[in-house]
Amino acid sequence: MFGKNRRAKFAAFGALIALGFIVFQGVTDAHNPEISATSVCIPVDTARITVTVHSWTTDLSDDHRTKDDVVVTIAGQTFHGAFNAANNFGFTITLDVPADGTTYTAVASTTGPWGVNKDIEVAPASRQTTVTVPEECPSETTTTTTTTTTRPTTTTTTPTTTTPTTTTTIPTTTAPPTTVAVSVQGVVETAPSTTVIGTAVEGVVLARTGTDARPLVVAGIVLVFLGAAVELSARRRRNA
Repeated sequence: MFGKNRRAKFAAFGALIALGFIVFQGVTDAHNPEISATSVCIPVDTARITVTVHSWTTDLSDDHRTKDDVVVTIAGQTFHGAFNAANNFGFTITLDVPADGTTYTAVASTTGPWGVNKDIEVAPASRQTTVTVPEECPSETTTTTTTTTTRPTTTTTTPTTTTPTTTTTIPTTTAPPTTVAVSVQGVVETAPSTTVIGTAVEGVVLARTGTDARPLVVAGIVLVFLGAAVELSARRRRNA
């Protein structure tokens, strides 16, 4: 009978300790970047991609949204940004690519501690999104129309008196060219955001954001102490 009670107490103690660590781990894993992208036509035959990256949303202090180095990769290029109060915890990147219908994947990732003093230790995290540029972007076309007005020359001659020939010429008047420009632009929206933890995964899975993690921390500590109390009680009974 004692053996069965002992095994049950050990099982309860282990479960409480494990649950406490799970709660703590959930708090540290929540820090992550979030990313989106759009593309538009710019003449000639070029598309401009705009990538927007911002920190995760949380009820915790702004210190938990602060990160000194955020890495963004797209179209074989690497960019660096940061999350801080000065830029409202977000930044944008633009790059021009050929307008050929290609789909690009943009990835934002973070490693190392967060916080103004780099004292919030969290696991590495990344998010990705895709954007497809237009298949073609028409170039600007210009039409010029020129109008020219010429008046004839007038000559006067007197039969009895020889007088010099008088020629009057009115200068040619040219109206200013009229230019009509035609420009067509298109906009292609982004594909849905994709969550990647460690490796890229298709689909949309966002991190746990927008919740206050302090109650979870308190719950984890209480569970750890309850497990320790169960074990100490069992030891006292065995020694009695």
